[in-house]
Amino acid sequence: MTDFGLGGADSATLYEADLTTVVDTYSWTAHATTTYGRCPDGTGEWVTTAASTKGAANDCVQPLVINEVESSGGDPGDWIELRNNTDAALDISGYVLKDSDDTHAFVVPDATTIDAGGYYVAEVDASFGLGSSDSARLFEADGTTLVDSYTWTAHADTTYGRCPDGTGDFATTAASTKGAANLCEGDLVTRAWPGGTDVTAVDDADLVTTNLSGLAYEASGTSEPGTLWAVQNGPGTLFRLEQADDGQWLAADGDWASGVTLHYADGTGNVDAEGVAIADGSADGGVYVSTERDNDASSVSRPSVLRYDVSAGGTTLDATTEWNLAGDLPTLGANSGLEGIAWLPDADLVAAGFVDATTGEAYDPADYPGHGDGLFAVGVEGTGGVYVYALAEDGSYTRVADFASGFDGVMDLDYDGASQTLYVVCDDACEGVIGEFAIASEGDDAGTFVADVYDERPAGMANLANEGFTVAAAAECADGLKPAFWADDSDTDGYSLREGTVECDTEPAAVVDPTISASVSPAVPASGWYTGPVTVSFTCVEGSAALVDACPEDVVLDEDGADQSVTASIEATDGGTATVTSEPVSIDATAPVVRLTKVAAGQTYRGVRTPSCVASDATSGLAGECEVTVREGSNGWRVATASATDVAGNTASVSRRYRVLTAFVRGASQAGAGSGAGSAFRVGRGDRATLVVWVPVGRSAPTLLAATRAGSPHAALGRMGATGTAQDGWAEYEAVVRLPSAKAGTTWRYGVRSGGDVSLLAVRLTR
Repeated sequence: MTDFGLGGADSATLYEADLTTVVDTYSWTAHATTTYGRCPDGTGEWVTTAASTKGAANDCVQPLVINEVESSGGDPGDWIELRNNTDAALDISGYVLKDSDDTHAFVVPDATTIDAGGYYVAEVDASFGLGSSDSARLFEADGTTLVDSYTWTAHADTTYGRCPDGTGDFATTAASTKGAANLCEGDLVTRAWPGGTDVTAVDDADLVTTNLSGLAYEASGTSEPGTLWAVQNGPGTLFRLEQADDGQWLAADGDWASGVTLHYADGTGNVDAEGVAIADGSADGGVYVSTERDNDASSVSRPSVLRYDVSAGGTTLDATTEWNLAGDLPTLGANSGLEGIAWLPDADLVAAGFVDATTGEAYDPADYPGHGDGLFAVGVEGTGGVYVYALAEDGSYTRVADFASGFDGVMDLDYDGASQTLYVVCDDACEGVIGEFAIASEGDDAGTFVADVYDERPAGMANLANEGFTVAAAAECADGLKPAFWADDSDTDGYSLREGTVECDTEPAAVVDPTISASVSPAVPASGWYTGPVTVSFTCVEGSAALVDACPEDVVLDEDGADQSVTASIEATDGGTATVTSEPVSIDATAPVVRLTKVAAGQTYRGVRTPSCVASDATSGLAGECEVTVREGSNGWRVATASATDVAGNTASVSRRYRVLTAFVRGASQAGAGSGAGSAFRVGRGDRATLVVWVPVGRSAPTLLAATRAGSPHAALGRMGATGTAQDGWAEYEAVVRLPSAKAGTTWRYGVRSGGDVSLLAVRLTR
């Protein structure tokens, strides 16, 4: 007997050992694109298999199927999608598509192939339309051999498609996915990883050899790298990792060099540490670890949250508090309990309108005294649920909310405050998909966590057993990306920690600008003008971020001028700004300028001399007219003072001393200082003298009294005559007399009576 080959049109027959009795046979007319095989395997009819399975059970998935149908509202019209379920390309040239009418046909063009696992869309609308009650049928190129078909009685709201994609029965899809895998009800809608496609192993190969689980990131507060906290679930260990210059993340020095062993509060146990979180962005308030069990009693579930004081020192840490949630959670297997944990700030929850499921009302942190400043979310492997708790200091707890993740199991949680996103992580069982959850603001789900999107793992990362995930702070964003980290429980290729990137929040939380206000001191005077320095002080209040620089220092204004102001600005680290301009300030510290006119210092004036003044103020202006006061002294001396006040209240004055004689001898010089108007004047012996006196207007003409050489004059000589000269309310009178004979040097005293007053006028003979 010789071997043989099988042809394009051939048969295969199995005989018993007698070579006569036929056990089984199958004939074909052309080579199969894959193989021919019985479907179901071993018992069914002969069909073309989906793939060659030499020496194994037949792959009975139909090789070429109608996969999705759009019968109404398609773009650009009705279409039928075919799927190649095999692992090799299929040539479908000449295949025929029909609706329920045999006269309606669409022929697949020549040279048309479908790649392995690929799709082909036939735009059938130009050949025939698909009705609300119709069929889609696929025939081989002969037009009569039926390959696949589907019939419906009404248009689908979306499309009709096989669920699961390519192999399942037809159902109404969740959405139209023309030329792509069907999206079935319950399927997760995923997108490409929102970040870089590549990841890099960044841990020391000797850090751990297996079981690295949860991660948490403690930001530095700047653009510099922070601290990575990581837990190993067996043995229970907490690591503090810091980035080296070469980008690797290495265990911190000292007690942290090999990680710190974790125990329960009584100092016993091997904590199955699965997740790790810090509260309020800092490990200073403790590190929180989620656990499934005590590995020393590995068959017993112990779903707990443990708090550790990482400042205690040493290579072992005992929990300071344990919250055992077994009494609240569904019954869980020992290896299906708490995996992930994340801290959710109260401020974010309240701002987003989070609803407390225990009350049905808006979440109020005051309802949970002693719980700190936030709630803790824990992810459960066995249920795929996320549970939100208020953990009180005394170890008690209250469930505030819970929600489904969309995964069969949750492996880690991480909260990104910059985007207010709760990352819910699944491992290789879900192809590394991560859900992004946020609190819904409207609709039926308002106030609850819902999935915004599900992210596929980065294209450059294999489907690893990633049980830990965390992202860096927004301050580390560069070119729109910031670091992201994955922890691989299986230590693939000898590495457990990988770093990639994720997009920074493209819609950041609203920036709340800082505020700045300005005040002036002292208080504004009633006049509105200051007469001395004014201090402008600033008060600053942070908005959504810290200020770049300190609040501006005080500014002192000390120069004259109206409506002076000071403008100051501040900037916050998140770009928020504020500017303020102080209220206008008017300063006049300079007194007015005053000039006294019509009198000169030390001068003697005969008759009436009325001083006047001129004043000016270049800044605030004069509050009124310039005023002159005259103070009379002895011997006709007077002091005139001119003063002025400006609007600001500054006062200036100038004084001059001068003498005014209201009684005198016209044309005669003075012989010496007499008393008042009686100062002696020189007159020649035997000469006539004109005696002059000024009296207030309105008085009667003064009376001239006869001269005497001793004593006071008393004999009236007659009225003095008015000259007709008047000035400033005074009138001039005169009388001409011939002096009595006497020897030179004799002084005669005349008197002048006016209104009851008597003035003396002394005349001294000169020859």
